Formats: sequence, C-alpha cells, structure tokens
Amino acid sequence: MDAAFEQLNGELNLPRPDLSALIRMVQSNNGKLSSNKRKTYSHLPDEVIARIEEVVREAFKPASAHPSGDGESSQP
Repeated sequence: MDAAFEQLNGELNLPRPDLSALIRMVQSNNGKLSSNKRKTYSHLPDEVIARIEEVVREAFKPASAHPSGDGESSQP
C-alpha cells in the first residue's frame, strides 16, 4: 500500500486521508472502486479514479503476475 500511496500522492492533489481510504477501498474490491463509493467521491473526475485503480492494481498484483517472478519458491 505504501508504494501505491507514495506514487499517487506525488501525482494527485488529494487529502492524505482521502487518498489512503480510496486505495484501501479499491484494493479490497479487486482493483475497482464500487459504484456506491464512486457516489461518495463524485467530486473526483473519472480520470482520477481510473488512475487510482490502475496504480492500486499494479501495486497489489500477485507475485506470480510479475514478469520477473514465476510464483515458485527458490528453495531447494
């Protein structure tokens, strides 16, 4: 979460508590902000919500989805 927060905090001009809440909500909903929560944050442009979703999905990808990892343990 820290990586997503730092990246978005540098890009977007949002209050820290709002950004943190948005990241948690998107992460807990499989990379998407629910339509109900979108109503709560209706003052934010769709592009901002889309960017938050994109960064959160990238930051919380399973290890096996990263190109450098195959999800297998390197232990003998």
